[in-house]
Amino acid sequence: MDECSTSVESTVEIGAISTATSTSSSPRNGTIKEESTQLQSLYDKYSIQQKEIERYFCKKVTVRRKYIVTLFLCRLEEQNVEYREKLLKTIRERDLNDELLRNVRDTHKKEASELEKRIRDYEIQLKAVQDRASAQEAHYNVTMKDLSLKYNTSVSQLTKKADLAEKEKNDAVIKYATREAEMMRMRAEVQKKEQELQECKKAKEELEQCQSQENVEQLVSR
Repeated sequence: MDECSTSVESTVEIGAISTATSTSSSPRNGTIKEESTQLQSLYDKYSIQQKEIERYFCKKVTVRRKYIVTLFLCRLEEQNVEYREKLLKTIRERDLNDELLRNVRDTHKKEASELEKRIRDYEIQLKAVQDRASAQEAHYNVTMKDLSLKYNTSVSQLTKKADLAEKEKNDAVIKYATREAEMMRMRAEVQKKEQELQECKKAKEELEQCQSQENVEQLVSR
């Protein structure tokens, strides 16, 4: 019955490993989960076969049958060792994948945190730029309003000055034309007076000559 006890111990050990694997932590990788399911199915089949063989072996059997069953149990034990190694390998791979996944998640979380921080910084900078642009725009509007008012006032004053200068120019032209006509009239009068003066001088000379001649004639007649 040693073979029966050995087989039972192997079955218990395999079941314990399988139970620990299934209850410790569920695999996150689909491939690992599928392999674990396949291994569990193989262990279940192995357990069923082993129990059937034990029931058969525990009966009164011949030495030949006992030998055959023993060989078969040894073969099953080898398969059990092989499956156990595969299971341990799968568990190690699962742990490694879990570690890699944790590292990837930590890295992703760190990168996401850095990106969020950069986004917040950019939002703060953008708000500062927008506030500065709004302030500059308000200052620009006030400045343009003041400049427009000053420009309009200057244009109005210059227009008034230009109109006044135009009026003064026209008045000066009119005065100049009036004075020019007055000067021409006065020149004509001066020429007329000079001509009359010449005529008067000429008449005076003629009169003086006549008077002198009369005086001479009077002296001669005496």
